[in-house]
Amino acid sequence: MTENVAGRHAQPAPGKLFQHSMAASALTQFAMDPDQPTRRAELSAFLGPNPDSFLAAYGRIAASATTGNRGLTSLNSGLCAPAFFLGPVWFFYRKMWLWAWGYCGLMLLLAAVPAGSQIGLGLSVAAGLIARWACLEHAARTIARLRLTRPFDDMAYFDRLARAGGVSKRAGWSSGVVFAMALALAVYQTLH
Repeated sequence: MTENVAGRHAQPAPGKLFQHSMAASALTQFAMDPDQPTRRAELSAFLGPNPDSFLAAYGRIAASATTGNRGLTSLNSGLCAPAFFLGPVWFFYRKMWLWAWGYCGLMLLLAAVPAGSQIGLGLSVAAGLIARWACLEHAARTIARLRLTRPFDDMAYFDRLARAGGVSKRAGWSSGVVFAMALALAVYQTLH
């Protein structure tokens, strides 16, 4: 570990970002870091508005990671109602681009399957159950990457975290409009 100029926060030496097993997820490694107050501050800065439910889920995940009970970690995060009801819109809003586009791709594939609507309900349930975990995993990976190039100024680092994370209202609204139009088209085609 190296200390920054002010000597306030220790930074991992390059190549020593996580000292735990490489098989563990980024979130598990993040949760096992001994400097939890700093990790929680990083998460709070990254998550943007309303981080409380995510930090509560992180607390449950961290508790199970430190006790060695890592089974079904994503279910420790609880059901995320916005992700259940809004699906890809929530992922776009949270700037989780790969998750959002992956969800859209699965929805398009399900549209071609005769039993797609029943499977789509399962997809919504799955999205609701893993959304907070996925967001925290995304945050842990991004924070770990940004920590390697952390500036010595704490304010600049936390501003950088806030810009990299947070939410995108523009992406949320845009995808919401497209989602609503697709839903209206599906209802129209079903009725006619």
